[in-house]
Amino acid sequence: MAKAPTIPQFYTVSEIAAMLKVHDQTVRGLISKRKLGALRVGAEWRISQEQFDQFVKESSTR
Repeated sequence: MAKAPTIPQFYTVSEIAAMLKVHDQTVRGLISKRKLGALRVGAEWRISQEQFDQFVKESSTR
């Protein structure tokens, strides 16, 4: 039986900011500096769970 594909979880800038306990603008800055990967959906940014996990991993090894 074929395994159903997993649907990736996406977060808004505000949700990521709340998880990191920083301001929304800080998250937007991380995105613009390409330190945090994100997708543009219309006028909004979306960050996948995978991109967030990668950011946390890279940040913790510095």
